[in-house]
Amino acid sequence: MTSNNIEDALGLIGEAQRLLDVRNYLPSKTAGAFRSIIPIGSLYDVSLLHSFIDKYKHDATGAQTKLSNAERQISNCFQALDREISNKGGQITSLIDQLTTAQGQNSRQITEINELNVQLGEKQEQLDAVQSELKDFEGSGKSALANVITETNNFKESEYCVSETKEGKLEKFTAKNGIKYHIIDTIGINDTELSTQETLKKLKETTRQSNYNLNQVLLVFGGRFTKAETKVFNLIKEKLFKDNEDIAKFITLVRTNFADFRNENKCKNDIDRLKTQIGKEIVESCGEGKIIHLDNPPINISGGDSEMVETQINLNKKIRELSRKKILDHLLFHCQENFQDQEELNQMMMFN
Repeated sequence: MTSNNIEDALGLIGEAQRLLDVRNYLPSKTAGAFRSIIPIGSLYDVSLLHSFIDKYKHDATGAQTKLSNAERQISNCFQALDREISNKGGQITSLIDQLTTAQGQNSRQITEINELNVQLGEKQEQLDAVQSELKDFEGSGKSALANVITETNNFKESEYCVSETKEGKLEKFTAKNGIKYHIIDTIGINDTELSTQETLKKLKETTRQSNYNLNQVLLVFGGRFTKAETKVFNLIKEKLFKDNEDIAKFITLVRTNFADFRNENKCKNDIDRLKTQIGKEIVESCGEGKIIHLDNPPINISGGDSEMVETQINLNKKIRELSRKKILDHLLFHCQENFQDQEELNQMMMFN
């Protein structure tokens, strides 16, 4: 239904009203009664009066027709309006159905996303666990520490997780203060590919070479102090020192790969973490100040931009020099009661 249809219907009604309005047939008041219809000379002419009535009837019939047409047109308009409303209602219903379907799909997608997030979280936990396990099996940097202490490259450093130390190695050196040291790099108990029996056999051979005279044992670990390190600690305590209560004087825990080894607060915080991780018994059994943090980054770097490699090597050498000073100061101030004078050879055995 349009505004033109309505206007047409209203026009028909107006014309019908005009045709039915008797005033359109009245004579002018100034000309006398019925002057416009009946001539003055034949005021009582009945034929003219009948003519007037017939014309009025004709016009009334025409008005009735126009009203019927107007009524039909209005009815058509309302029917069209009903159809339009029905169509719009159908469209609205269709849109509601589409919206409901979309909401259902969205709900399913949200559920799927939540499930994927849960799966992702589980995968991340598994990945963290694997990374943690890999970290546990990383080489501790024991041979690197031996090179740092002796200022040599005589101990083979590994860039992989498996220890390169398959045989015990001994190296003598004299510190700047004149004290003579004998470094014994044992096979890696934890990260070697050797069997347990082979490992114990080689350890006995290495210990025999030192004449069983050890002034200090360095237990080296690269990060977390795991059950494996605890096992090594107990092995040292039981086999080397026969559960001697004075083990605190003879053993030092060396935490390597600690970039902030010069920050005393961070070192202290890490010691507190170790107490929580492995228990106070092992930490405190080492004695006061017998846990030391170091960092011995590699200097056998190759590949890539030569200038950058050289810069990194020089930086790592300086860091290793600082580590060497710290470990030698530690031996001087925290282990001196176990060491002999400058004429005697002080032997240190390194484990991991």
